Formats: sequence, structure tokens, C-alpha cells
Amino acid sequence: MLQLGKTHVLGRELERVEICGSAEVRWEGQGHFTTLEGHTIVYSGGKTSGQQGVGVWIHKRRAGALIGYEPINSRILLVRIKAKPRCLSLIQVYAPTSVSEEEVIEQFYQELADTVKKVPTKDIVMVMGDFNAKVGKLSSTTVTRPGGLGEINSAGESMLEHRTQPETGQHMVQTSSSETVHMDLTRRQLKKSD
Repeated sequence: MLQLGKTHVLGRELERVEICGSAEVRWEGQGHFTTLEGHTIVYSGGKTSGQQGVGVWIHKRRAGALIGYEPINSRILLVRIKAKPRCLSLIQVYAPTSVSEEEVIEQFYQELADTVKKVPTKDIVMVMGDFNAKVGKLSSTTVTRPGGLGEINSAGESMLEHRTQPETGQHMVQTSSSETVHMDLTRRQLKKSD
């Protein structure tokens, strides 16, 4: 996303998509902006450009439903959307790779768990992004559907280990939901969550 014109290309490619998360955005700092086409991009990057970063692209038809956002760090971004039957809290992630130090991986999952706890209890929560993990052929209703390839790797084991919040027993990482979400086009002023 560092090259000039990449957001324009993204906008053309995602014309039929309402909301799209992105990992490895590689932008410096945190914030939001509106593209020339009217789409909204919320992002959370590091102190220098070219490394890590996450973002959420919101189509101009849905941009008015954005309630707010909270950049947690260069790997986690919380975005809240007005929707029906309930608000939707999207947590976009970019997990450390399996060659990262164990402390870095543990810190990532702890910050993710803390972010999930911040979400209002009535919201529908969707954790999405690049977990840099392979769960292989494992089939679980809380992680993946049948048909995976290969064998599980250490990052996949970490993801599975951290998928349940010990306090509540709720699954933190899910790839599907049986609940249908319809966007409410209520216009709200864009603001960062406090």
C-alpha cells in the first residue's frame, strides 16, 4: 500500500465489497482519510513506514455507518460500525509470524484479548485478518471449516491456544457467524473511540 495509486486500485477492485480488512498496510501513524472516490480508510501503523500496519476499507455507501475506531497498535485495529440487529465491532489483526520471539506472540494475543474485552457486550464481534497461522486439516466450528491443507504450524497452535477467553469461555477467534448483519445507514460524526 506504500506505492502511489494503490488505494485507487483497491477502491476499483472492491467496488462490490462493503467492508474489507487489510494487513501489512505498511503506513506510518494512525488515523483515517477519505479517498478521492469517497471511500473511508481507517488505519493503524507503526512509528516508521514500511513495516506491519492494519487497515479497514469502508465503501462510500457504508462510510456513514462508522461510529468510531481505536488504533491499538501496528497489529490491531478496532473499528465500530452501526448495523442491525446490533452494532458490529471489527478487530483487524496482523499477527507475528511463527519465527517471532515467544514473548512477542504472547503480547500480541494478550493485546487482542484485551481489545475484545473493550467491545460493548451487545455488539457482534468479528476478529479478522492475517494470523500468519496454518491449522492444516483440522476441522473445528470455532476456527475453520473442513478442507484445510497441510499440517498445523506453531503459529496455528498459538492461535488455537488463545482462541478461548478463560474468564468467559467465549471464543475470541471465529471465521464464521450464523447471524446476518445488515448495515444501518445512520449518519454519525466520525470520531476515535475514547
